[in-house]
Amino acid sequence: MSTTLIIDSVHSQLTVGLLSNGHIVWKSHNEQKQHDKNINRIINELVASHSEIDAYAIVTGPGSWTGCRVGVAAVKGFCFGNNKPVFALNSLDALGEKSAIKSHANIYFVKENGKYLSKELQNTEGYNTMENTPEYRDNLLKQLVNPITAKELEPFYITEFQVKT
Repeated sequence: MSTTLIIDSVHSQLTVGLLSNGHIVWKSHNEQKQHDKNINRIINELVASHSEIDAYAIVTGPGSWTGCRVGVAAVKGFCFGNNKPVFALNSLDALGEKSAIKSHANIYFVKENGKYLSKELQNTEGYNTMENTPEYRDNLLKQLVNPITAKELEPFYITEFQVKT
């Protein structure tokens, strides 16, 4: 039996999933800026009936920097403590090509032409967003392909993000 715990803490809604034998159960918490207080409780509720987690997956961004640090720190702790593999998932890739995630004001994290940018947008017409992409979670699961070690796990911002001037 293969069981993967998936954490998405980079958006306003904290979402944790448990994928076991091709079946997934998602649990979310909507209280903004409370991910650090709720992540362990939600994880414990999901894994209560599973004796062992075989791998972990974390959305590494882009999205909330603080939320990303909360999720990455939790997963690193689990992986180092249990010597388990981890999958780093990208929220823009899960939205597809020409996607946008709001950062602040009119600034968005954008994926266009295979590049990840920070860009000012007046609206998101023509972009895939969290609000208009119902297959976001399914697309996250498609990224469970190449595991890495906890030592290799870094937030998206450190490895791939470019600021457009």
